[in-house]
Amino acid sequence: MLSINNNHSSTQSSNKVTFKRVLKLIDGKKQYFLLTLLFLIAAKFFLIRNSEVLALPKDSWGYILMANQKIWFPTNNGELNELSGHSQGYSIFILFSSLLNFPLRISHEIFYILSNILLVYSFRRLKIPRLICIAIFAILTFHVTTFLWFNTILTETIAISLYHILLALTVITVMSENLARKLIFSVLGGLCLGIIFITRPEQIVFLLSYLVVFVILVLRNRINIARAIREALPICIIPIAISLLITMFFTLLNGFFLGVPALSLPSSQAVLGTFVKIRSIDDGKNRDNFNLITINRQQLLIAYQVSPTFSKLKPLIEKELATKITSRGGKDTNVELPIDWVQWSVIVAANQITDTNNRSAYQVFEKINYELETAFQHKKIKPKAFSFNEIDIGYWLSKFKRSLTTTTGYLVFPRVSERFLQNTDDKRVTPEMESVFNRVAHRRTHLINQKNLNKYLIAYLKRLTPLIHLINILGIISFIALFVYYLATSIHSPLLDRYILIISFTLSIILLRLFLYTVVDMAFFPAPSRYLFPSNSLLSALSLLNLYVTVKFLCSKIARNRRSS
Repeated sequence: MLSINNNHSSTQSSNKVTFKRVLKLIDGKKQYFLLTLLFLIAAKFFLIRNSEVLALPKDSWGYILMANQKIWFPTNNGELNELSGHSQGYSIFILFSSLLNFPLRISHEIFYILSNILLVYSFRRLKIPRLICIAIFAILTFHVTTFLWFNTILTETIAISLYHILLALTVITVMSENLARKLIFSVLGGLCLGIIFITRPEQIVFLLSYLVVFVILVLRNRINIARAIREALPICIIPIAISLLITMFFTLLNGFFLGVPALSLPSSQAVLGTFVKIRSIDDGKNRDNFNLITINRQQLLIAYQVSPTFSKLKPLIEKELATKITSRGGKDTNVELPIDWVQWSVIVAANQITDTNNRSAYQVFEKINYELETAFQHKKIKPKAFSFNEIDIGYWLSKFKRSLTTTTGYLVFPRVSERFLQNTDDKRVTPEMESVFNRVAHRRTHLINQKNLNKYLIAYLKRLTPLIHLINILGIISFIALFVYYLATSIHSPLLDRYILIISFTLSIILLRLFLYTVVDMAFFPAPSRYLFPSNSLLSALSLLNLYVTVKFLCSKIARNRRSS
């Protein structure tokens, strides 16, 4: 019997030593860790040596023009119509890159790699071994979607880096024991959140994500609101307060210099109010018959009749709408019009009639908004009565299911699109536009319109894609397993509590963004896959991280059970 016990104890001791050796091997040495990171960075720049940003019309052209016109100090009134359509965050980044004489494609990559380094550094504070951090850095850096979308000039290209920075600063804030250090990183997190707010119109996503964190803190403190508020102060309250101050500051700048008291013309109260009122006009139908939330021709005609200012824009609006409809292969007899088509057609018309003066264009919308409001008050037009009985729940549920399937596919199963890897500009880009793209983005023109430069890169990405899909699937399973384990056990270590808080915050951002663009796809217009791009690499990296954490907890639990037996 004694012999058996001795053998059992020696086996446990041997397993314990082996487990420690494995952990030590995984953790590695600091110098090897840094050298590996440098090697991965060099490998990424080697792979993108033939990649360049593409010249695209509409959004990309608008951001480039904003940077070219120094944002608040334009010198060319002929380009002012582009300055009112977008918020300034990304154009500031383009301007900064241009002033440094960096190719914009390289600036995208540098900013992203720096954000990845900061994120991996923050994960080390969670006591994640160096080898796992290297694997996380690799999946972030070489994620297939980064090779595609960093070749575009769109806000998503820096939003992804800003999300990583915000998460890293949040992790450091949560893990810091020193109050002064906690407050410093809390303020930095607020600055980052404010930059996100002036870059992407996703304020609701982050505010709700912070609300999730606050609810977790309240529940953890057994509904002790005062204690939960003290804990939430550096994690949630200070970042939100600072981000709102930054948003207010940029709103004042736009109001003073551009005459638009909002982050952009489409997000201003005058423009939003105009389209809400047009959408609410009773056109005599008991119920809308639409596939998307739209504005119909009859509502537009009524708005023309009751608003003298709006009627002046009619020829320009109808011309722009006809162009949009026919460019999509439709006929100019369609009754239902997507709201974004009407919105941008009216904005273009307002800019044309005011000689592309931002301040005057905003005043046009204020007049239209006032005239429509007056028409409602004087009973010249009736507001459409709303009833839940008129909503076809079955139709919208089935459409939500289809949209959710589409957007989830974009998130969990990203695919390689050769469109942005062929270095081919859009055919609608004129030589004059191309010249501005080349100058502002410092494009390496010898790479443009060279289709076969990235054929080996495309082959590599296609081989890598199934691995990304597998990691995402295993990661989702590990999230479920960890949360079940956490909820099923009553006693947790402080480190696990903090880890769950961080994971909950990050997953809230990912899932709320998924829900947001599912609703957009379902109700307004088909959401492109680029909308989910800022979440792609974060989901994969988080999946890999959580796989390690879950396996470690399972191994620890098995070891404890063996010791107790």
